[in-house]
Amino acid sequence: MSSCQEVISALGKYDEIAVVCHVNPDGDCVGSMLGMGLILQAMGKKVTFISSDVIPGAYSFLPGSQHIKGVDNLGGQQAVVFVDCTDPDRAGEQVARSVSGIPCIINIDHHVSNRQFGHLNLVDPEAAATGEIIYRLAKEIPLPLTKEIALCLYTAIVMDTGSFRYENTTGTTHRIAAELVDTGLNVFDINRNLYEDVPLTNLKVIQLGLAGLKTSSCGRVAWITLREEDMRKIDAGDEHIDGLINYTRMIKGVEVGILFRETGEGLIKISFRSKDRVDVNRLAGEFGGGGHPRASGCRIATSLAQAEEQVVAAASRLLEGC
Repeated sequence: MSSCQEVISALGKYDEIAVVCHVNPDGDCVGSMLGMGLILQAMGKKVTFISSDVIPGAYSFLPGSQHIKGVDNLGGQQAVVFVDCTDPDRAGEQVARSVSGIPCIINIDHHVSNRQFGHLNLVDPEAAATGEIIYRLAKEIPLPLTKEIALCLYTAIVMDTGSFRYENTTGTTHRIAAELVDTGLNVFDINRNLYEDVPLTNLKVIQLGLAGLKTSSCGRVAWITLREEDMRKIDAGDEHIDGLINYTRMIKGVEVGILFRETGEGLIKISFRSKDRVDVNRLAGEFGGGGHPRASGCRIATSLAQAEEQVVAAASRLLEGC
């Protein structure tokens, strides 16, 4: 793994830098991208924020979110920083093609399945969120921790720890969060924006998903299936799905929760969550995906029915050894 100082030294050589997040952006990747970009701007760099997909409205309160641009704006930069991406394709196929030939690619991530694809790889699977790693960078530059940077990084950490409920939360995570809050953050306002100001469509997706909730005969696997046709009827997209899978893991006795999302591209997008025994990174790996031991995902080209049959069977096999 590259060191923070190696990354800082490399960034110091370039004036125009793009910061890229992954497809179907979540709170950690959005907060990390914006926090990283604000840090670079404080270093005097010209920064372009790039996302292949629409940023969920829940993160529109974050400073810099209004400046996020599409992939067509990627090109001409001297360096690209990928945040929260296991590989370039995670940011979208067009992004992966567009960065070819760029002199410096920096990979900042905390997924155990990261493929170390950058010229420099600042990857720490022990970090609770990519936002934690960006925080370390800011401290080592050293750079004053502004309220705007703190807001982005705090949001990143909150979302990837489930508001400090998941097992990736450590004492270090809490100490970092405390320092971020001490910059003057209003935690009540942040939580209101994240959890109590959601579009009605999000609730319709929850209603749709829970109506078709299924469990295995052993009661240790639960899954939700979202059909593309049903999603179109309520005018819902990927940005309205965030958090839905957590309902599967809430069920008493369930160890593995799965969300199947039919896409219009002939692919089934699958998300996995587990409580404390099954390594769902390994499970996702069986289908060409990856992530964390307790949260991972993949995409497979098959029918929805076949995806359910194959993936639930694979999850059940892993549970046999538990």
